[in-house]
Amino acid sequence: MNATLTQDILEHHLERAQREIAFCQNCQPTENGKRVWRLGIPVKMSELLAKLKIPPADLEYVAESLECNNCSAMLDLTATVGLRSRSERELEQYWRKWETQYANRFRDFDDFLVEYPALGIQHRLGQQLFKALGELPRREIGATFYYSARKMASSLAPTAEDFNPPPCPPAGGQHHSAGQQAYVLMESDAGGAREVLTGEEKVVWVQKFQCTRCKGILDLSRQLAESPSPLIEHFIYGLCYRGALRAGESFNSDASAYRVARFLTDCARLHGFTGIRTKSAKHHANKLVLFTWPTDAFEPEGEPYWFDLRTAAAANP
Repeated sequence: MNATLTQDILEHHLERAQREIAFCQNCQPTENGKRVWRLGIPVKMSELLAKLKIPPADLEYVAESLECNNCSAMLDLTATVGLRSRSERELEQYWRKWETQYANRFRDFDDFLVEYPALGIQHRLGQQLFKALGELPRREIGATFYYSARKMASSLAPTAEDFNPPPCPPAGGQHHSAGQQAYVLMESDAGGAREVLTGEEKVVWVQKFQCTRCKGILDLSRQLAESPSPLIEHFIYGLCYRGALRAGESFNSDASAYRVARFLTDCARLHGFTGIRTKSAKHHANKLVLFTWPTDAFEPEGEPYWFDLRTAAAANP
């Protein structure tokens, strides 16, 4: 079909429409043989183009000139496309600013930690982060549930006591060095399972805990815009949303040393925080990392149960 718009105006409308399309029907997963919409906010192509004020006579021409930005499938006027949510648009803005203003600074900091893993505070960015983290508020977590998952070597069913912190400090991990204590809880049983399972493993034991009250938490899971400084906003973004600061995926990847995450944890400990609430590096669900185990704040809820990640449902063993 011929377009009635001038070429310059047509290209302008095409660019605007193309930017809006994040996903399409082909991108959506299938469940029981049927497409289930999971990615993007669904909208009909005709509605999207009408919102962009494309003249009716040119709707079909414009639609057939577009493609999905995720899978490159060609589209038409009958297609349903997925639009980015407001939060996704905000994250895209953070990504652009991260790439232009912050990525190189954190790369240099990470290089420094490779050579001097215990001296991050001597680096200029390390000093700035330490000061800014100390200015963040201490949050209180009220009544809610958390979950701990364990892979058990024994065939015997565990008890709730098996999910208590180990009596001896474990070897170093993402949020602690050797000799330091760190206890990880997830906000869902599926999140707990994904946190500990590797490879093709799909089942795990889970214990549910009732949190009554936990004070002094450094909360990095909140909205980025709530952060008091641009540096912390983009530190949270890099830590929680970008692979650059995730465990085992740092600029100089080293699965045995989570340099930036450990620096963050040491800063929080020194500032007197009792733990950190942040997003997991594995699946974006929130997790709570406690530096000490407050026995009066967490009570086991029921008995441990067998969790099957393939069905995302608990099943009795």
